[in-house]
Amino acid sequence: MALIKCPECSKEISDKVKSCPHCGYPLDKSAVGKNSLIDLKEKIISDKRTRTILLLSVMLIAIVFTAFISINNAKQAQIQATLQKEKANINILFKDSIDKITLAGNNSTDTCSIILEVWSNAGRWDFNNVFKYMFSGDVQNHEYSGLGMDKEGFSGLSWGGVSEDMNTFKKRLDNLILEKEEVDKKLKEIKAIKRDGYEKEIDMIVNYYNSYLNLYNAATSPSGNQLNYSANLVDMKSKFNSNKVQVDMLVK
Repeated sequence: MALIKCPECSKEISDKVKSCPHCGYPLDKSAVGKNSLIDLKEKIISDKRTRTILLLSVMLIAIVFTAFISINNAKQAQIQATLQKEKANINILFKDSIDKITLAGNNSTDTCSIILEVWSNAGRWDFNNVFKYMFSGDVQNHEYSGLGMDKEGFSGLSWGGVSEDMNTFKKRLDNLILEKEEVDKKLKEIKAIKRDGYEKEIDMIVNYYNSYLNLYNAATSPSGNQLNYSANLVDMKSKFNSNKVQVDMLVK
């Protein structure tokens, strides 16, 4: 018989006993085997539990990450949709402004042509005198009392052959003023655009507007002599048409 130490209480006991007489710790081989199986089973269960917890943690992280990606993608898609809508609205504003400037510029050009026609046919009337009367009165309501007019406008009895052109000019003048109000309103909206990336378009439209403005001023405030007026009109029309080509190439 040999003495050994109890694995539980460390006291010396015989190696023949089945359990420690001091603490009752089983020393029987068969008991030890049973305890080992129990420990192994518990270890297996513990390992499974650990793997399950780990797997669930990984799955939870994957779900959270997927949800984050989905939410982020949705936000990005919404931002892109907003930007595309804003870009489309700006492009519509550009095109609408260009169309209004084009119409107003062409009408100003036509009015300048009428001015030249009156200038050429003024005859015995002084040109500045003729236009003083053409610009007189309430532009909107055509109240020209005492200006050689009848219910149709400037009377042929008073003004002869230029009366028709004078009446046409007067009607066009009213329209030019209204058109300029619309064009100025659009240009104000364009200049209010704060987003980067539209500097070239805005500058080109402003240049186009300025070339129109020269024609408008020539149509509403004629001055100088007929020869200079005609030469300046050619230059202004050329610049206006050139800017139209450039702005159409830039804004599509």
